[in-house]
Order: sequence, then structure tokens, then C-alpha cells
Amino acid sequence: RSQARQHPRHSFNQFWSQLSLDPLTIKNKHFRHTADLAYGHLDTLTRPLNLEHGAVIAVPSNYNRTQLSVLLGVVKQCAFSAVGLVDLALLQAAGTVANESSANECIVIDLQLHQAVLTSFRQVDGHLLKEQVVQIPFAGLLALQDAWVNMICDEFISQSRFDPQRDAESEQFIANQLSRLLSTSQNTNEQILEINLKGTVHQVHLTRAHFEQKSQAIFTRINQQISELRHPSSTLHV
Repeated sequence: RSQARQHPRHSFNQFWSQLSLDPLTIKNKHFRHTADLAYGHLDTLTRPLNLEHGAVIAVPSNYNRTQLSVLLGVVKQCAFSAVGLVDLALLQAAGTVANESSANECIVIDLQLHQAVLTSFRQVDGHLLKEQVVQIPFAGLLALQDAWVNMICDEFISQSRFDPQRDAESEQFIANQLSRLLSTSQNTNEQILEINLKGTVHQVHLTRAHFEQKSQAIFTRINQQISELRHPSSTLHV
């Protein structure tokens, strides 16, 4: 991840969102399709854990039956067996409704890597009924990160006439600083980011408002979908 912008053709991060047996465009001897990549990831994550009695896997609400089938096939190749699958949004909704006895409707907002997924539930006779699942493409964490990186690059151009995107290393540096910048912006009105390129130091002044303004287009799209799903008594779980 810390080098992905410098070597974009050497990374692939859509193997969970596009989970299938469709051949990869760029293949090698280790990975034929996204299911192979998912297996490699899942196997790496679970090998250090004690899962001799199996596991329950919380799955995104937007997975279809084919993807669930592929996921179970991937799990069969791992060193543990799945005890069951559960809807991730349902787990969140159950906790929300249980904590607010007056809530009969609930919308769970799942901000995934590549998209936002809204899942609406309604309480009927003490049970939660899933009503709708809405996918909002290009409204996930990566879209936010790209928007913020572009914003910082624009501010560098505006404030110091330096374009970080002309150099992959500079753009990667900004992407790697995002987490720290976002954290600091919660407590500091203004902060300075510096880039030292071949002995020349370029700097930019950033405020929390910069990040908020650049997020608005994405959040507006999500809000439009929420307004179509939401009832007056609906609770939101993010």
C-alpha cells in the first residue's frame, strides 16, 4: 500500500469486491482470478489464529449468491472450516435496534473500499426484515482518499506552484501522510505539510475545512440515497 501509487500496475485491491472465478486481465502462475487473491489474503490472515473449531464469517450485504458460493469455495481451501455465514449489516442493525427500543427501522451505512453500501431493515414481530440493499459506486474509502490527495496536490500548486503529481514519489508521500493529517486536523485548525524534492522544500498549509469541503461531493451522493430509504423513525448506523 505504501508503494502502490509508485507502482500502480503491481497492485490490485478489488479481489474482495469483485470476488469471482473470472480470469484476471494480468495473470501469473500464482493467481488466475480474484478468488485466488482472496484465498491468499484470507489464508495469510487466518494462519496465525487458532480456528480449529471453525469460524463464523460476517459477509457484506451486497454479496450475491454466486459470490457467497465462491467465498465458501475459498474457505474450503484454507486451514479452517467455516461454521457459518452472517450478514454484516444485520449484525450492526441488531445492535442498533436492541439499544433503541423505539427504533422500528434502521439503515446501516457500510463504507467499503470501493463503494458505500446502504442496507435498510424493518422490525416485524420481533424480527429484523431486510428490505433493500443499495450500492453507491465510487463512494468508498478509496474515493475519499483520492479526493483528499488531489485536494492537497491542488493546494501545493496554488500555494507554492509545485505540482506533486508530476512525480510519483511525491504523490505517494502525500498518500502515506493522509492518516496523520486527518488525525491532526481533528485537533488543529491549521497544519503544514512539507515535501523535500531533490533539496528543494515545498510546503502547504492545510485546515480541516479543506478535507471537509473535498468530501462533500461523495457524502452528498450518499445522503441522496439515504433520503430515499429513510423513514421518520429510522436510525442510522455508520
